[in-house]
Amino acid sequence: KLENYFTAHIAHGENYKSKVDNIKLMIEKYHIEKGIYVGDTDSDGKSAAKAGIPFIFMDYGFGYTTEYSLKFDHFTEFVNYAVKD
Repeated sequence: KLENYFTAHIAHGENYKSKVDNIKLMIEKYHIEKGIYVGDTDSDGKSAAKAGIPFIFMDYGFGYTTEYSLKFDHFTEFVNYAVKD
């Protein structure tokens, strides 16, 4: 199951904090040493950079960016990458 690969998630509407603050909150709360941020906008990438973690850009989403660690055109590509040996 894919949920086995995720520690947690949080959205702005849950606590009204900025993306970068929520990323840092998750890192601290769960003692994450190797986190990633998966998103689909330039602001997602900038928030991940400010938090000091890699950004995975989902190119089929709402936005566009040229700053990312990895890019996927389809969700299945991301899943195949995430669960590979």
